[in-house]
This record gives sequence, C-alpha cells and structure tokens, in this order.
Amino acid sequence: MNIARVIMSVGKSAIALSPFAIISIWFILILFSGPGAEGKITDFFISVTATDELAEQGVSFSDVARDVFTMVAWINIWSLAIVTIFALGWSAGSHYLNVDAPGKAKIYAIHWVVVSGTLIGLILLANIWCLNWTHFRASQDITQTGGITITFILAVYYTLAYYISVLWGTARFVRSSVLLANKLPGNI
Repeated sequence: MNIARVIMSVGKSAIALSPFAIISIWFILILFSGPGAEGKITDFFISVTATDELAEQGVSFSDVARDVFTMVAWINIWSLAIVTIFALGWSAGSHYLNVDAPGKAKIYAIHWVVVSGTLIGLILLANIWCLNWTHFRASQDITQTGGITITFILAVYYTLAYYISVLWGTARFVRSSVLLANKLPGNI
C-alpha cells in the first residue's frame, strides 16, 4: 500500500464532499439564526409541524419555530459529522483491502455494504433519536409524517454525499476490481 495513494484518495474524497458540506453548513447556520417568517424553509417546517394541535393549545408555529430549527440544525450537524468520518475513513481504509487485482470485487463489496449500511443506520438513528427520544422540546411538535419526511430527506442527502465522496476518492484505485469504477471516465 502506497501512502501517497491514500493521501490522494482522502484529498479527492474531501474535495467531492465539500460542496455537500458547504450546503449543510449554510443550512445549519440559517437554522440557528432563524429563517425569515416567510420563505420556503419556514413553509416546509410549518408543513411538518402539528400546527392544529398547537393551535388547540393556544400556541402558534412562531412560538415553537426556534426549537424546531435548533433541533433540525443539530440533526444536520451530527449527520454531517457521521458522513465526514465515514467518507474519509472509507477513502483511507479501503486501500487496506488490497483489491487492486481482478476477481477481488467480492472483498470490496462485502466491506462496502457493511460500512455503507452502518453509515445509513447511524444517520437514521441520529434522526430518530432527535425526533423521538431526546430532550428537544420540538420533537413533540413534529408530526409522525413530518418526522418520516425529515428523516428520508436527510438520509438521502447524506447518503448521496457519502457515495459521491467515496466514489470520487477511491474509484481510480479500484478500477480492476469494481465494475462501476471501470465505467467512469478517464482521470476520476
């Protein structure tokens, strides 16, 4: 194993992950600062909040908005941290699998499925934990359908970020073993 290859792989993976991280950080900052009273972000969170039940209690969305935004910001922070650790970890660790020869795709695939499944499980767990089992007051204000919607959107987004980051970072070094890597253009 060549340490220069590992460093190059991790660097490429970090470059591919950076647009997703920038968007996530931007979204987190917006949530912590509180999006405007009118806008698509606020409209989305109104749609996933149990506004009818809140209205029966004499509470409006604006009364719970700060808590909802803070909770979702923390879900994003934890999801981004999980994805960063797993993407860069896979980009470095996959070089130890020694899959640089034809016929070794099974070794790569088994490890890939286990690591990817663990990543998705941790992202789902972070979402479910925050939306159902935590001290966040806003967790009681999100509807069940809203919780599923938030969980689905974040799981897809962060899984896509992980997949693109890892593909960009490791595909060049596993061309002979992984079929998708053979389909990628030249210098990826």
